[in-house]
Amino acid sequence: MVLSKHESGIGEQEFKPVVRTVVHHNKEIWNLKYCLVKKSVKANSLSDFDILNMSRKGKVSGINATPNHPFWVKGVGWTRLDALKQGQLLEMKDKEYSAYVILANPIYQTNVPKIFAKLSFDTYLDVREYLDDINYTHSQDNPDYSFFKYAENIGDRESLNNGLMTKSPFTDSEYGEIIPSTDTLLSTVYNFEVADNHALWLKRNASEQVTQTGVQVLQAKA
Repeated sequence: MVLSKHESGIGEQEFKPVVRTVVHHNKEIWNLKYCLVKKSVKANSLSDFDILNMSRKGKVSGINATPNHPFWVKGVGWTRLDALKQGQLLEMKDKEYSAYVILANPIYQTNVPKIFAKLSFDTYLDVREYLDDINYTHSQDNPDYSFFKYAENIGDRESLNNGLMTKSPFTDSEYGEIIPSTDTLLSTVYNFEVADNHALWLKRNASEQVTQTGVQVLQAKA
């Protein structure tokens, strides 16, 4: 049984049976960055500086999904991942919280097979005026990336540079110079169809991390 909601958006969340599992090959994978906020927080109410502070406190999370993967946006309805906008609120399993959208963008391939790059959301935050930091260099002209590779166990991944953001090109002691391309990561994904409803909910698990039902990203391909 999977927690879901009718495609029309009418009615409450409810548990429905999975009627089939679908495998899709060579699908683009995007990343959604968001922060967990109380239900009382309004859409588009957080400043870029608020988001930066939440990131520094470890309150920004992310998930990977296909660009056409739908989410329930408060006041809008079902919306594709690649159409989400900063400041929108995503409905969650836990009715006390919402997911505040920060950034949705592709995961990029690089010049090294099986190594991929995520663009830092800091690139899109206009916070320089708030900071007394001459070393703050985030900009869309010279963005930061996090680099990672998929391990032998399907779905597992290994962060490079200790998971820290860095400029491109990034030189790794094992893989040499790594440069992001404009090509999106391709992967085999598994999705499931739920009776009557969409099954696309963000939820908080026991470790307070936010996860998602409805899609599992596996077996990355360059």
